[in-house]
Amino acid sequence: MGTHTTLTISDCSSHRWGIGTGTSVRAGLWQYTFINQGTGIYELTVTDGTNSFKVTPQSHQLTVASGLTLEGGALNAGSATGAVTFGTGGVTIKGGGFTLEAGDFDASSSTTGLFKTSGGDHTINGNVLLANSKTLTVGSAGNGGATTLYGALAVGAGGNEAATTLTGGLTVTNGITLSGGDFDASASAGLFKSTTGAHTLNGDVTIGTAVSAVKTLTVTGATTSTGDFTVGSASAASVSTLWGAVTAK
Repeated sequence: MGTHTTLTISDCSSHRWGIGTGTSVRAGLWQYTFINQGTGIYELTVTDGTNSFKVTPQSHQLTVASGLTLEGGALNAGSATGAVTFGTGGVTIKGGGFTLEAGDFDASSSTTGLFKTSGGDHTINGNVLLANSKTLTVGSAGNGGATTLYGALAVGAGGNEAATTLTGGLTVTNGITLSGGDFDASASAGLFKSTTGAHTLNGDVTIGTAVSAVKTLTVTGATTSTGDFTVGSASAASVSTLWGAVTAK
């Protein structure tokens, strides 16, 4: 080219197969390749009357009628006013990554497809919501990774309590507060060990309610009772053995 040149393409939606009098309407997208073979300074400007781009000397650009443009290897759909649809072959990106600068990433209409990520670290900058009845699984049995939560953890909601099952041990470094419900370890045959601080039992204490159970209470230090002390009952007398002196005041 010996001068700057403008090429205008219009009415792409009415293009037809054939030359001249062709009548078969072309479905899908029209693809164009624009090559500027010039070696000087003259540019080729391609426009549809609204959007345009320049092809510099010794370069080329590939575009389709909907506004999807391939510029020097980069895919640019910034000027497209309609949606871009890919067929059943899918889309493969072999390098350069995928960047979404605006709009939504919506795969919700694919109800059976899988969503697989890369093997690197993942950063989720917004809140995460799982749809009703969906589950979250970390690893598999015997191969799960650690899960670290630096914020509060809420399970269930008022009026919609949810049970939590812990198959392994639980370590708590800053206390446990039970604001409702029972603390029931009766199904476990394991030991119950308390802390070394003072213990306050605000309710009645019963040892061994099972008919065949023989439960004992062993105290190695001094025992002080400020109320009545009853051993046995009228219907079930018990034998008490005291080793050592007893002082009554």
